[in-house]
Amino acid sequence: MGVLQGGILTVTGAASGMGREVALAFAREGARGLVIGDLAQEGLAETKKMVTEKWPAVEVVASSLDVSDEASVKAFVDLAVSKFGSIDYSVHAAGVAPQMLTVMDSQSDALQKCIAVNYKGVFLCCRAIIAQMLKQSPMQGLQVCGSIINITSLAGHGGAFQNLPSYTGSKAAPEALTRVLAQDFGPEKIRVNSIAPGFTLTPMLKKHAKLEDMEYVANVTPMRRLANPEDIANACVLMSSSLAGFITGQSLAVDGGLSLEHYC
Repeated sequence: MGVLQGGILTVTGAASGMGREVALAFAREGARGLVIGDLAQEGLAETKKMVTEKWPAVEVVASSLDVSDEASVKAFVDLAVSKFGSIDYSVHAAGVAPQMLTVMDSQSDALQKCIAVNYKGVFLCCRAIIAQMLKQSPMQGLQVCGSIINITSLAGHGGAFQNLPSYTGSKAAPEALTRVLAQDFGPEKIRVNSIAPGFTLTPMLKKHAKLEDMEYVANVTPMRRLANPEDIANACVLMSSSLAGFITGQSLAVDGGLSLEHYC
């Protein structure tokens, strides 16, 4: 068994990119059940297939999920509890990014979409997950009733990337929320942390970024490459596991050292 010692994971945004890799990494490291959610049903089915083919002992439940809709989030959490009885780990990876524009050119509907998914979605998921974790006792051998990871962005972690005002604000808000929730629910033995990825080779980045821009960022990153989704997933495993059992309210930049160059 891996570092997770069993347990049940819920993960949003699981149809591709970081969310998919989180599902794979948690299965690899010993989670016994996964509840994966996304609106993209074809990609979600592919994630489930990838997990079950490689780790047939891991039970996977796939569900349509709109993180910006409170009823959808509640149904997702209720499904996890009805199937497995508890939620031990929750990773919130669903996210959107708008076209790169200055604040003067940005449209209000793009801002609203960023807020709805990147912040409201995290808020709703955290609230529903915490409500369940408050009912639980710690897993055998552990000292916490649950661990939550909010995937944010280096942009919201302290960065100031040009022409991304809507995205940056919507990613900074979950970082602040993480700290508040860690403070509020630490006494209840619930850990809440953030992972702030640097530039990561996801379908979303490839859609919005130019090749020459990605090459430039790789060249100014101390480790001389961009992150892979697996790098982010492995960080989620670490921060969810008992190895990080006394860490809460923190934001871990997984960026190959890029923030050292630009923001320190």
